[in-house]
Amino acid sequence: MPLHDDIESWKKHFSSADLVIEAVFEELGVKHRVLKEMEYVLPSHAIFASNTSAIPIGKIAEGAKRLDISSITCTPT
Repeated sequence: MPLHDDIESWKKHFSSADLVIEAVFEELGVKHRVLKEMEYVLPSHAIFASNTSAIPIGKIAEGAKRLDISSITCTPT
């Protein structure tokens, strides 16, 4: 889902999601923006995870209303 899509598009695609993994580039401000917008559209039970390798997950979570953000690292094999 492109970051430039509008919030209505995000609601349509993510309002019933159980898990979302963001994989935007390693810029804290961008990750905070995605997190903020996802919290607005995700159901309360959903897991929001970050595929970060350079930014500590705690720094990303500082932008969260919910504190149950998870870190998932994907490495190619």
